[in-house]
Amino acid sequence: MVEYDGRLLTKEELRALVSATIETQEETSIPVVPFGEDEVEEAQRVYFSIGGSVWHTKLDCGRLSKKNTVYYGTREEAQSLGKDRGCSVCSIEEKE
Repeated sequence: MVEYDGRLLTKEELRALVSATIETQEETSIPVVPFGEDEVEEAQRVYFSIGGSVWHTKLDCGRLSKKNTVYYGTREEAQSLGKDRGCSVCSIEEKE
């Protein structure tokens, strides 16, 4: 049993809630915009937001999911905006 909004949900209510949540997330896609004028190959891209302090190597990183707009470019472009390191979640394999 799962408690939600102060009461226990039935299996059917839980399925409906999860289904509605998934549909809502699919409908709210975040715009992904190139930062520089030159096109960057997908394998070389890093993703970042203007207000963030790191770059991301994976577009589906959970840390990017709350941003209004995500930009992509080169690591050098991200660094020129003050992003001096990779995300501790999605860029972890680069450190190893």
